[in-house]
Amino acid sequence: MEQIINNLTYIHNVLQGDNYKQYRPIMIVILSETIEEVRKQQFVYYVNFGTEQTHVGTYKAYCKMNKYKLIADLEEIEMILRGKTVNIKRCIVLLEDILKSNLYQQNAQRKVSRWQHVNPKAVINQTKIHVNQ
Repeated sequence: MEQIINNLTYIHNVLQGDNYKQYRPIMIVILSETIEEVRKQQFVYYVNFGTEQTHVGTYKAYCKMNKYKLIADLEEIEMILRGKTVNIKRCIVLLEDILKSNLYQQNAQRKVSRWQHVNPKAVINQTKIHVNQ
């Protein structure tokens, strides 16, 4: 996970510099490797539940959607970098969103942490959601 963030931070810093054109092939290779690492990476989220776990499947699908959103955004950045004209601002905005939200994990964890039981006195348990490919 740390390597993915380091790679994206490096690409972000290079894109903010003036000489990104000479680093373009290296950035494409690093981005391709990062996309493969994200596909193999397992994301873990914590979900609260009461006696029934019917909402856990919905939250797992939501977390999986965030992982696929991350992959799609990284592939979009790669496609932009491979093009003839590079839209640097779009790449920087996507990378800032990804890095600010910790690979979109904070958004998903915030969403699944909002669940509350109807009965405030009910026993609340916690389980892990593992999101793979």
